[in-house]
Amino acid sequence: MPHVIIKLMILVAWFSQAQGLEIYPAKIYLGKSEGTLEFTCSTYGLQDALQRTSKFHIYLCRNGVGIKMKLSWQDATFCVDDTRRDNTGYYSCVYSVQKYNIDQVRQNGTNSIFVSVNDSFVPAEIASSQTHVITGSDVEFQCTSLNLPERNHKGNIYAVLYKNSTVIQMNIWDMRKNKARFVLKEVRIQDAGKYICFLMSEPLPFPKNVYGVNEVILDVTVIFIQMYRYRLIIYQHYRPDWERNLLRLIFSVGVVIFACCIIIFDFKTRVRPPELQ
Repeated sequence: MPHVIIKLMILVAWFSQAQGLEIYPAKIYLGKSEGTLEFTCSTYGLQDALQRTSKFHIYLCRNGVGIKMKLSWQDATFCVDDTRRDNTGYYSCVYSVQKYNIDQVRQNGTNSIFVSVNDSFVPAEIASSQTHVITGSDVEFQCTSLNLPERNHKGNIYAVLYKNSTVIQMNIWDMRKNKARFVLKEVRIQDAGKYICFLMSEPLPFPKNVYGVNEVILDVTVIFIQMYRYRLIIYQHYRPDWERNLLRLIFSVGVVIFACCIIIFDFKTRVRPPELQ
């Protein structure tokens, strides 16, 4: 239903365009980088009737109303913040030879792109005093941000520690200190990787594409002493069996030697020299 209302608004704006303005529709394409929507307006193949004009005034429109303008020969790129909810709408491009005020432009382009902006998500900065650690150490991350999303109905904001497409921890934002703290206890080799931090007013729905202002790469090293201790523990675990086997072998050899001594002694006592008989 909201999409239908927006389309009706576009049609009304289009048909209510001021008479006498020579404005022509253009093509629009969308690209995206971290935190920014990049709209490219193109007049390629559309300005055949205006071959004599070297440059055009190209306008980016939202819901059929001009919001930005650039002077270009063929293409123009406009950047829009993708964290502001009021940037939600249908985007299109138009162009003209004569320059008009942006608020005069009331027209739709050749095609349009609908963009839904969720201002619940805000990228944040992450820092850590320890980026090269050994297994078993504790690592602390600090998450900070000057921009905050809208608070939820409970008045909270959530800070998320994220690594390799996985949520590692989620804490409530400290409004007084304006930061969040994360601690990884007794890190393992699997904890190594790139960490980012971002803020959300609600944990769900979770955005498809998340990013931070920066990233921290955690390097976890397994030292040789730990591996040696591990092997020593394994050796000590199996040591009693070796001792028992060794004792059994010694006892068996002793029994054999003792039996041989008895047999030799008995043989000597039974077989005497002839002169003694």
